[in-house]
Amino acid sequence: MRNLKLQVIFLILLMLPFMAYSAEEVTTSIVEISPGIGYYNFDDDRNIDDTAMATMGLGLQFSRRWLLLLHYSALEYDSERPKVTVQKYHVDLHHFFNTESDLRPYLVAGVGQLDIDDGVSDTNKNMLNAGVGLSYKLTPSWFVRADARIFASTNGDYNDDALTLSIGYRFGGGESKQGR
Repeated sequence: MRNLKLQVIFLILLMLPFMAYSAEEVTTSIVEISPGIGYYNFDDDRNIDDTAMATMGLGLQFSRRWLLLLHYSALEYDSERPKVTVQKYHVDLHHFFNTESDLRPYLVAGVGQLDIDDGVSDTNKNMLNAGVGLSYKLTPSWFVRADARIFASTNGDYNDDALTLSIGYRFGGGESKQGR
């Protein structure tokens, strides 16, 4: 857990230049909430069924190009073994392209942790993730976002894949109150 805290602090320090670059007045229009659903493809060595997971994101969009998002996902299901409980949380940095258009491709990378309790053992793995996605602006406040990512444990023993679809809302007028 201490290692994860250091990673989060490092990511926040990494974001400071981007926050200064955005030079926007800080208002509620930069705050987003984005519930969604994801399909998680676990590494075969984990012996866990691939499955859908509920997701929730809380983020700060510093400009049309930069977003910092705290993401949480969870699932619980009964398998052939005892009940399996999975929790995944990570902090991600999104970089958007084509920001004058409603359809915006993006790159995403982040750090986090995956906790799995399969009734036999309880494992916690620090994870790095990276991926690509598309965001579609419905209104200045509402958007839909989909991405594909690879999650790799920091010690290299697991690699998982995830597809995620979320709908989001930005408070305070959203993008209409924000610059490029």
